[in-house]
Amino acid sequence: MSESAPSALPPTLPVILSKKEVAKLLLVSEQCVYEMTRRRSKARLPHFKAGKYLRFEQGAITKWITDEQERKAAA
Repeated sequence: MSESAPSALPPTLPVILSKKEVAKLLLVSEQCVYEMTRRRSKARLPHFKAGKYLRFEQGAITKWITDEQERKAAA
C-alpha cells in the first residue's frame, strides 16, 4: 500500500487571546476590556464568543490598535 502525500498544508490558525491577555496587552482592567466589547462602546473591540467566554483574534486586536492610533492622530 502506498500513502499519498497531503495535497496542501492546513491553513495557519490565528492566535486566540483571552480577556485577561487582551487586558494585559492594552494595560487596562478586564472589566474595561468587557466594556469595550459592548455595542455602545465608541471604539468597539473585535471579538467573538466561545460558549460564554469572550475571545479575541490577535491579528484583529493588533489592527484595532493601529486603526485607533490613526483615528486619534487624524482628530
